[in-house]
Amino acid sequence: MSTSTRIRAAVLAAVAAIGFGTLTTGTADAAPTPSTPAAAEAPAATTAALSAPTRIPANSVLYRNQAWYSPDHHIMLAMQGDGNVVLYRDTTPIWVAKGAMPNGNILAMQGDGNLVVYAADNTPLWASNTGGRTGADLAIYNEGAIAVELNGKVLWSSAPPAPNPFPPCPPWGPPYPGQYIPPWCPTWPFPS
Repeated sequence: MSTSTRIRAAVLAAVAAIGFGTLTTGTADAAPTPSTPAAAEAPAATTAALSAPTRIPANSVLYRNQAWYSPDHHIMLAMQGDGNVVLYRDTTPIWVAKGAMPNGNILAMQGDGNLVVYAADNTPLWASNTGGRTGADLAIYNEGAIAVELNGKVLWSSAPPAPNPFPPCPPWGPPYPGQYIPPWCPTWPFPS
């Protein structure tokens, strides 16, 4: 039994033990993309840190009790039997599609580029709001995030936005005694 098969079996067993039912592989359990430079797979700001993801192509559907996996099988995107859509790192939930539970029935990576959770009556319950981007696909990264991407550009991601590394400038005016003015902020008054 290969290492990846053992990891996958362990994840499935752990999820079943938590009470989410048996998960099977969805219709687009894509193999990891061939080894290519990460620059073609992720946004320029994060290319050095991201691995090549599993790519889920447009027009793929995940039904209840099915899952898609990252290349290393530590990250699992599950359409659970209880209607919830959850991203797991091993057995720890790290993201959830809010509003999907309890009526979520399928997760669809649509041909128009939108990732959507639908109820059994085809009512959309959650969406990435990336429609109108034909050719977009879903990427599942070993680092613990999913992303809707088009030609290497991230349109939506489950990862929280990066914090602004620059604190805001204080209100315009003369500084008060002891106030710290970051070097990127304009000084009062402007030099003449």
